[in-house]
Amino acid sequence: MDTWNTESSSFQQEYGPFYEPDQGPVYHQLEPPMIYPMTPGPNSQEARIHRLSKEEAVRSKLEKRRERNRQASARYRERKEQLLAYLEAETRKMAQEVADLEARLQRGMKELAQLKAEANGGYEVVTHNGNQYIGL
Repeated sequence: MDTWNTESSSFQQEYGPFYEPDQGPVYHQLEPPMIYPMTPGPNSQEARIHRLSKEEAVRSKLEKRRERNRQASARYRERKEQLLAYLEAETRKMAQEVADLEARLQRGMKELAQLKAEANGGYEVVTHNGNQYIGL
């Protein structure tokens, strides 16, 4: 086998695309290996700048979060004060309604007692322990 058909697919499958029969693999035709960028040492200026920028980003993020929390707390306090004022106003209004209803009930009871007295010939009928008494 003195001639090599390097274009055939079986040859390329067996030896790979960058193989010269006389020379072996042709390395200059291969892609260079992936070289990872050198990371700067921990004390280099680039590393310090990078670390400071990361710290600044974290500080900025925390400050934004604190500001959002302050605003949320202020909104919460304001809403709480509004609700307390509303509840106090509603409580006063209901207390006034209760007082009005109690006064109306007292007037109604007096009117009822007067009507009963008129119905009984001027005497008031008093019920005590299930017994009825006639009073003046």
